[in-house]
Amino acid sequence: MLDKDVADFFEVSLKIFKQAVVRNKERFPDEFMFQMTRPEFLCMANEHLLNRWPDLRYPPAAFTEKGILMLPSVLNSRKAMKIHCHLVNIQVSMRQWLQSENEFSFFLQKKSSELSEEDYYIEQMFHQLANFGRW
Repeated sequence: MLDKDVADFFEVSLKIFKQAVVRNKERFPDEFMFQMTRPEFLCMANEHLLNRWPDLRYPPAAFTEKGILMLPSVLNSRKAMKIHCHLVNIQVSMRQWLQSENEFSFFLQKKSSELSEEDYYIEQMFHQLANFGRW
């Protein structure tokens, strides 16, 4: 997504948005965002996009999914804070789910080993029954 669209989504002005990104540049490596060149922007832009862009002299920054997920931690709007809280809740829920999955996996492994022991005894029992019939 382009910076203006992301700023609109988080309900902050483009100026404030750009300031927050510049102040927190270390949080946005190349895989999170990149600055488009003017030819890149003009090549991809259609007439509708060009008409609503504030200043064509400065091409926009483009944000990847990772960059968009990082933005709520540096923006100071009500919507950004709500989204950031939601992302934290999702992360905690996922950690809890993974922990319970690990516990369930351990339980299954334990039961599997118990079944293996029972299988051994059942096999021994059938072996003895087979030998019993030979007498």
